[in-house]
Amino acid sequence: LFIMICNFPNCSVKGESERFVSCWLCDGLAHLKCAGLTGRILGSILDSKGLRWSCLKCRPTEIELFKVFKQARNGFKEIGRDLETLSEKFRRYATLIQSFQCLNTQEENPKTSSKRKRPSDEDTTVSSLERMPPPTIDR
Repeated sequence: LFIMICNFPNCSVKGESERFVSCWLCDGLAHLKCAGLTGRILGSILDSKGLRWSCLKCRPTEIELFKVFKQARNGFKEIGRDLETLSEKFRRYATLIQSFQCLNTQEENPKTSSKRKRPSDEDTTVSSLERMPPPTIDR
């Protein structure tokens, strides 16, 4: 036999015919009437629409948890903004890198460049000397 007992010290309901609500932190029970739950709030809690009820003993803990959850949510929002900023910077750098890669492929592709390289003054290999025109003598 399971007996449900209201946790409210001044329980005004005698007997077990009344419906109960359970504290989401300690699972303590209270009559709906003792907890003061009526109307829309009661409907939302019973329909589990994100509202939870906490007993008098657990309310200070619930308030502290709410503060921690709020700080965590704000921290995650800040991290999200930082991530957006970094993603935008990454996109810009990726575009910049792609443009440099396009320049490199144009320089490496001999078909795109119609200019022939001239041997430099420091190039003294035999093949480069053979390609050089003979010197002219002015008289």
